[in-house]
Amino acid sequence: PGKSPMRARFATPDFQLGMILGSFGFYVAGVGAIIVVLAQDLGVAASSLSWMGSIMGVGLFIGAVLGPMVLRLGPQVTIAGASLGAAAGMVLIALGQSLPVVAVGAALQAVVGAGIMLVIPTVLTGPAAESRITRVNAVASVVGVLAPLVIGVFITAGLGGRNALLLAVPTLVLAGIVALRSGHRPPDVSIPRPIPRAGAGAGARRLPRAGRRPQ
Repeated sequence: PGKSPMRARFATPDFQLGMILGSFGFYVAGVGAIIVVLAQDLGVAASSLSWMGSIMGVGLFIGAVLGPMVLRLGPQVTIAGASLGAAAGMVLIALGQSLPVVAVGAALQAVVGAGIMLVIPTVLTGPAAESRITRVNAVASVVGVLAPLVIGVFITAGLGGRNALLLAVPTLVLAGIVALRSGHRPPDVSIPRPIPRAGAGAGARRLPRAGRRPQ
């Protein structure tokens, strides 16, 4: 039986990367508001949490160091790991009641961001690569614009600003599971081996020439 259109679309790398990059954009755009709320929840000064913004650079450094090893695992494994890592990071930041727990969540977000930047050029390839990357980035941009508004709505409604991060968790978990089960692979860019012609090889039997009898 064939997949439903929605399920088939969800199984594409474009959709999966769009969801992950969208959640990452939501976090990056909303981290300023999250820091203010987090400082109030933990009873610390907001200035003591300024590292949550700069830790992105640390994540990119880690991604540059570990990138080649991670990419050997395959793009789908990287996408799945990034999805589930982002979901775990969101949960830790949203529900963490201590600074070390929140720090682990922020570190996960930083590493996930680095991982996605690495895998996008290896997955979104082909003649339409430019438009595919543009669409994925557009998703992240739109979601990022909405982040402060959504967090503000949660604060106004008394739901807790950090809990807005939990909105992305179900989609991220589902994207990770689908990525692991998906059969999508990047196009094979290896040099194809020449196909031997019929009759080639040492053991091939020579055909008799015209006018001569086979011995």
